[in-house]
Amino acid sequence: MDKLKFELEYAAMPGVTVAFSVPFYLYGHQNPYSAADGHAVASIAEGLVAAAAATERSVPLQPKDAGNAKVASISLEGETFDMLRFEVQLSGDRTMNVFAPDYARATALAAVKQAFEGRQFADILDVSEEDLASAIQSSLAQCAASSHRMPVYCEFQVSDWRIAEEAADDLTEEQRQPMSFSLVRNAYGPEAVIKRGADEYSVAIEIDEGAVVARAYVPDDDNLMADVRIAKGSLQVGMSAGDESETYDVGENGIARSVDGKLKQDAPPAPTLAA
Repeated sequence: MDKLKFELEYAAMPGVTVAFSVPFYLYGHQNPYSAADGHAVASIAEGLVAAAAATERSVPLQPKDAGNAKVASISLEGETFDMLRFEVQLSGDRTMNVFAPDYARATALAAVKQAFEGRQFADILDVSEEDLASAIQSSLAQCAASSHRMPVYCEFQVSDWRIAEEAADDLTEEQRQPMSFSLVRNAYGPEAVIKRGADEYSVAIEIDEGAVVARAYVPDDDNLMADVRIAKGSLQVGMSAGDESETYDVGENGIARSVDGKLKQDAPPAPTLAA
């Protein structure tokens, strides 16, 4: 079971925040890499009706003051360092950054935030469970379910190494400009994404039959790709351009065109735990 954390601000209690939890389920058939489905929406709406009513009863205020509250923030309960930061695509060019364990929960959170964050608490109290579900579903429909943004582990800027070495006299002004670096997660493993302006360079890292593989792509051309397969004591470099491809083995005997298929190796033995 997951829980959404709603925080309320009351005009009658300046500086005081009242929080309540909304439990909900993401069922077993839910793909964590896809947007949350209708079952999750119904579960959130059901939990929200019960939690909101219980919160209204528990806050010691006059009815007119109890209803005069604003939904200040909504988040997933849990430590953010155990979560990933997702950039959820909404309608148009808008995005929303949220922390969640996976994309399904990220879209559920983004939909609820878009539907209720910043609105009056009365907008939740005064409507039915079906209407709450409809509001969440409407927000969820704006999420780009088929082409979601990947979760970001870290982001920073990188520049030509000569700048750090104070040896950048030969660089052009454009070459001195930093690029943005993001380490993201795709369905197969981590991926480094380096951007400058509209250009995006991608290096994906995977494990394939015991070998570590780094796959490099150039901007806006899926026909050009190179990968480096790394195993103990050897490398294999593959390059492809459209229908053409070449693969070379790199090892203690030098460099030679590959004839034995892709490089692979057995996994190392599992560590033995001390008694």
